[in-house]
Amino acid sequence: MFQLNSISFGISKSLAPDALNPISINATRYALLSNSRAPLLEHGISEQYKREMIALAQRKNMCYTGHSTLLVPSRLWKVPKSVRGLIDTVDIWLLTLEKRGCASLLKAGASGVAEAFALSLFASKFSGEHLEVDMDPTDLHREMTIENLSFSSDTKLSIAVRLDEENRPFFSLSSTSKMFVCDAACLNRPLALESTWVRIPVKITRPSTPILYLSKSRHHLEQMRGTIHVIEVLEAPAHEQELIALHKHGHRLGGLPVIFWVMLGLLVLVFHLFLVKLLYSEWKKNDSTPYNYYLRQRYMRMH
Repeated sequence: MFQLNSISFGISKSLAPDALNPISINATRYALLSNSRAPLLEHGISEQYKREMIALAQRKNMCYTGHSTLLVPSRLWKVPKSVRGLIDTVDIWLLTLEKRGCASLLKAGASGVAEAFALSLFASKFSGEHLEVDMDPTDLHREMTIENLSFSSDTKLSIAVRLDEENRPFFSLSSTSKMFVCDAACLNRPLALESTWVRIPVKITRPSTPILYLSKSRHHLEQMRGTIHVIEVLEAPAHEQELIALHKHGHRLGGLPVIFWVMLGLLVLVFHLFLVKLLYSEWKKNDSTPYNYYLRQRYMRMH
């Protein structure tokens, strides 16, 4: 199981209504792996067969092609209420991964399924000599991490999405061996990537293109710059505080619970009602006391 669990995906917990949370993602991953053979871990398998499976696991080109599977609502995240429902969920996942370029990884067994699953969550695709991340910047309003993604037999990547103090998303990356990375459109010089975490800004382009490229070859990324044709490149805008609060607290009112704001509103309302009553009472009192000018004149004549 160690090999199956070497690649992992994490996302910050959300309290927003109907949000996709780690418990659902982990349960789905467990269902997929439980319904897939693991020939690389099985005993009694010939060395020749294992070599064939390893070769299949290295054929990752064009996996995963498509938008992130973190999209909800979706049949991919439907909570099964029966064994039949669970099987249907597994089938739709495997079919989706197969049709999105991950057929060879799936044939390699559970290890390949685990990798294809992680790639789909991050909308990451192997293309020739590089890996590109094609997530929509507007979806990067929660922190997430993919660890120990196998780029090659001797290189594993870790990619994290973080938010700065202004709620602006950025990437934090590291690698077990030397690689190179560039942001959207690769207009800037590729940065070297090793075990120390490197921060990369998230940018958006017009028309839309992948927001991150990683390769073992600096020259390859420099060549990519001339093949990505865009009109405009801008730094991704900060997310609205209300959206961040919704995920963190389950509502858009900030860090305090809803009951606090309800009680505060009631207190303000009661105070104003009391103030109106007090002013009205004073007005009635002033209109009927001897100090009223007209009543005072009548009072003086009577005495």
